[in-house]
Amino acid sequence: MGYEGQYIRFAKSYNQHEERDRLSGPTFRILPGLDPSLQDLTMSMLKMASYYSALEMFVDVQSREEFGAVNHALCASVRKFLQDYLVMIAQLETQFLTNDTFTLHVLNIHILPTNQMMAQLHSLALELLKRNALLDDDDEESSDSGDDFENILETLREGGDLGAGNMTGKKICKGGVVLGLITKRLEAMSGDPAA
Repeated sequence: MGYEGQYIRFAKSYNQHEERDRLSGPTFRILPGLDPSLQDLTMSMLKMASYYSALEMFVDVQSREEFGAVNHALCASVRKFLQDYLVMIAQLETQFLTNDTFTLHVLNIHILPTNQMMAQLHSLALELLKRNALLDDDDEESSDSGDDFENILETLREGGDLGAGNMTGKKICKGGVVLGLITKRLEAMSGDPAA
């Protein structure tokens, strides 16, 4: 769920009051003393908690009015996925409480497909946030001169003024750009059954 517990804490570098950290998702640390095999299993499950927190924040940010209808539709589908995830967690908790044979390994097997889907959504969310300049671009791609040209054209279409005081430099990725990004990702992963 993305919360701290008695044995699992946020990493010291994570600041839950900083929007950029929340958009990236928390990193967790496990207090010493846990069996190494359980620690490996727990760390793989904690990635999903980090993805969940980041996606929840992504939906909150991208659902703002200025991001447009395409982002709103994307956020609605991500929100539906997150609600289904919470239902699955509640069902697994019931299994844990009622079934004596339910183990961490069984839990890991049940959440594996959801973990893969959440990783894909998290990757898409990070890419969109980088395009919106809400997160730092790690690899600093080559200059986005084509994107700047598209932003200028979009501003002109909307009746905007291109005066020096009006160019804030803040990019908003919406509409066809979002659809193009999703299409590009679909093409790149078209042969991968796990994606």
